[in-house]
Amino acid sequence: MNCKNFEDFVLLINKKIYNNIITTKKYLIPKVPKQEHYPLSHAQKRLFVLYQLEPHSPFYNVSGVRELAGPLNKESLRKAF
Repeated sequence: MNCKNFEDFVLLINKKIYNNIITTKKYLIPKVPKQEHYPLSHAQKRLFVLYQLEPHSPFYNVSGVRELAGPLNKESLRKAF
């Protein structure tokens, strides 16, 4: 490995991972035959149950919550999104 800095190292690792995925097709999602219906994932089943319990809840849209403390820099927050 001939890396001058951390950024070069990360780029090299990403290239090796990408090349491995493309050449081996080990991590590619397999194509399934066309069907009228497909099985639900565990996450989809969980959302269905939550919706049955509380139909107007924001469960589906809220993937995580973070609580901030201290003064808010509104400009930095705006740039983050």
